[in-house]
Amino acid sequence: MLLWKRFRREPSQQGAVQLTGTVLVIDTDPLDLDTYSDIIRSLGHEVVPCASYQEAIRRLTTEKFELVVLDQGGEHFEGRVVLEQLCALGTSVPTIVLGRRKNMRCYLEALDLGADDYFEKPVPPSELKRVVSALVPPRVFTCAF
Repeated sequence: MLLWKRFRREPSQQGAVQLTGTVLVIDTDPLDLDTYSDIIRSLGHEVVPCASYQEAIRRLTTEKFELVVLDQGGEHFEGRVVLEQLCALGTSVPTIVLGRRKNMRCYLEALDLGADDYFEKPVPPSELKRVVSALVPPRVFTCAF
């Protein structure tokens, strides 16, 4: 990835460069994957969409992310494998789990495996933006150009 892709300039910030984060979005539902990826992209972050847990695990072992947004999967919490991989790697990456319906067992298991938050789908765009912004605040560097 080219470094220049990770910088964004605000017209009102002369001499300031905003470094955005790279967010891994994992969802087996193509519509949800596109929807949540677009919402996060609108905040200026680079998004790496994954349609499978196996692909996500492969990327987690080779790439660095500032945030992971993870679909729970079904009621058996298939997305757990991604949280387990993060634990095995010893990687401290903020993680949000999105579930199709409220499931207290999955909620507690997700938090026990290190998830920072858990939401029931559909997540309102404003709520997702609020949480993503809180977990991955923009880093602004001021320099003389």
